[in-house]
Amino acid sequence: MCAGTLLRYDFNRPGQWPGVATKSAGTVDLQASKEASGAAVMTVERGEPAVLTSGLLAVNARETNLGKLTLSFDHSISVNQPITLRVESFDAAKARSGGLETTLYPATANFFQRAAIELSAMKPVGHGAFAPTDPFVQISFTFSGPAELRIDNLAYASPAFYVSPRGRDINDGRTEESAFASPQKAIDVAQPGDVILLMNGRYERPTGKPAGTPVANFSRPGTPAAWITLKNYPGHAPVLSSHGQVAVNIQQTVGAPILAYLEIRGLHILGNGETAREQYAGELGTTSPNVNSPGIFVNGRATPPGGKRTANDLVHHIRIAGNVAEYCTSDGIFVRYCDWVTVLDNHVRNNCWTTVNGAPAGLTLMGHANFDAQENVPKILVAGNQASGNRLYVKNSPDDQPVKTKFYNGNGILLDSNAEFPPGGYLGRTLVQNNLAFNNGGCGLQMWGSHRLDVANNTIYHNGTTPEMKWGQVGFDRCKDVRFINNIVVAQPDRPLDTWLPTRADRNNANIVRQNNLYWGGAKPPVAGENDFVADPQFVNPTTDSVTADFRLKPNSPALKAGRQMSFAPLVDLAGARRPSAGAPDLGSFQH
Repeated sequence: MCAGTLLRYDFNRPGQWPGVATKSAGTVDLQASKEASGAAVMTVERGEPAVLTSGLLAVNARETNLGKLTLSFDHSISVNQPITLRVESFDAAKARSGGLETTLYPATANFFQRAAIELSAMKPVGHGAFAPTDPFVQISFTFSGPAELRIDNLAYASPAFYVSPRGRDINDGRTEESAFASPQKAIDVAQPGDVILLMNGRYERPTGKPAGTPVANFSRPGTPAAWITLKNYPGHAPVLSSHGQVAVNIQQTVGAPILAYLEIRGLHILGNGETAREQYAGELGTTSPNVNSPGIFVNGRATPPGGKRTANDLVHHIRIAGNVAEYCTSDGIFVRYCDWVTVLDNHVRNNCWTTVNGAPAGLTLMGHANFDAQENVPKILVAGNQASGNRLYVKNSPDDQPVKTKFYNGNGILLDSNAEFPPGGYLGRTLVQNNLAFNNGGCGLQMWGSHRLDVANNTIYHNGTTPEMKWGQVGFDRCKDVRFINNIVVAQPDRPLDTWLPTRADRNNANIVRQNNLYWGGAKPPVAGENDFVADPQFVNPTTDSVTADFRLKPNSPALKAGRQMSFAPLVDLAGARRPSAGAPDLGSFQH
């Protein structure tokens, strides 16, 4: 195991946790396969509490800072419900010294979702105090039957490398005092399972490298039970610059190992969008990285010399969580031609102001890839993200012509073309829940050429702010098999509600299910769905000012208890408040 790994279990052989059953019910780890890997499994037939527990596991931990100890794993449950996670320490005499506890809220049933939890985020439970240097730990998961719980790819890790602007790349990077100076140095030496912690400060592209060189460029994959993680040091807010380059880059290259099992978490990505129009006026309308750089860029398509694209669209298992991406001159977060992607709890704001890319947004997922052969099961999660102020101030269309004559896109969240790329369409489903999109230039949530989308409990408010476009709040253009349920959509009087363009309805759609959505405002009535209705949602403070906006619901809101229970409805809201397990949930991103 790597330097920071304390425990690792892939459950591909029995007996890794004494007394716990293992069977082929885990993640699919082989390309083009439906064969599940091994997992720790507990099945309960009756309606009673059950505990899947590891028993005592020997561990040799020296780290005492709970914020630097990470427990990660994939979990899936057959009946969606909260799961209680407990970690307990035991001394040399195998006496319990203390414990920590938290609650997991799966996005939906039968979905293998990765959790990565710092022990500092867990609450003390029971007598004593958790002692991280004790020689034994026990990990347990409590749930209620009848249900089956599956746990796979569990790892317990301390940091492998540290990075600080005051460090030096000739150091070994193993401690705060011997930190590297650049994220790239840490990434270059990181092995599967390594956690890289970035300390406070600003990180630019590597010294001596040309414009456009990423600040952090991944070139090595992790493995199913040993992800490579780039994240903030606990309590720190490191800034990675996207001024003149991509800040974090996951770009597949020809002949290289497929990039996979990579995590980007807790980083602040900051571009130069505030000043680019004045500072680089002569470069506007060009592809110069000074006016055209995304923040986090993930691209599964390799392009060999000569420019001919390959079919190597297989980057997979990427997790982007808890980041801020703002003032990037192109997309804040851009993901293309990938599979098994989680984009969770990010803030993307004031991005893509000067890009000439044809389809920019604060957060873009464009095309997908089919890593495995599983069909019509959840694989991509877009949840808890907040998108605001993303728009165009420079004409960017047509994208195949050197002279740009109009504005196009600049959305809050864009889900683009997964029915067309890969060829034949994406096999999995995309789950979109608890997102908030307001004051974006294009659509708040634009869905184009996509299928197999489950869109639940999102709040979309006053988008289409680019005056030359006057786009709508939500677009379904060329989409099929979309379930749009429990959402709140509010438009300005002269902007569309649930269509892309004001001049027509969205085109070439099929099997769009609309249920229990609230609409307000707009230039024309929305497309009527089952139990959809028109009413003022009564937000606490509806405004496009991101500092003072508050889209929680007032006590008299008609959105209260107006939703419906369903398998892909979130168990908690955008702020982490529990939604009801029975009865009607509230609409939108916030539960009153």
